[in-house]
Amino acid sequence: MLSDKGTRVNEELALLIRLQELDSRIDALAEQRRQAPLVVEAAAKPVQEAEAELAKIKASFETLTRDRRDKEQDLKEREDRIEKLKGRGGDLKSNKEYQAHLFEIELAQQEKGTME
Repeated sequence: MLSDKGTRVNEELALLIRLQELDSRIDALAEQRRQAPLVVEAAAKPVQEAEAELAKIKASFETLTRDRRDKEQDLKEREDRIEKLKGRGGDLKSNKEYQAHLFEIELAQQEKGTME
C-alpha cells in the first residue's frame, strides 16, 4: 500500500511539474504576443524613414529636372538670339554699327558660355 501511495504521489508530482511547464510556456507565449506589436512597430520605423527620405529625393529630383529644363530652354533662346544677331550682320551700314554688332554677338556668346 505504501508503494501505491508513493507511486501516486510521484504521478501527481509529475503532473504538477508538467502543468508548471505548460503554464511557463503559456506565459512566454503571452509575453511574445504582447511584444509582437512593438516588434512590428520597430521593424516598420526604418521603412517609414526610408519612404520619407525617398519622397524627399523624388521631390528634389523633380525640382532639379524642372530647373534643368528651364536652363536648357533659356540656353536655346540665347543660341537663337546669337543666330539672329549673326543673321543681321548684312543689314549694317557703317563700321561703327558693325563693331557694335560684333560686340553684341560676343556679349551674347559670353552669356551663353556662362549659362553652359
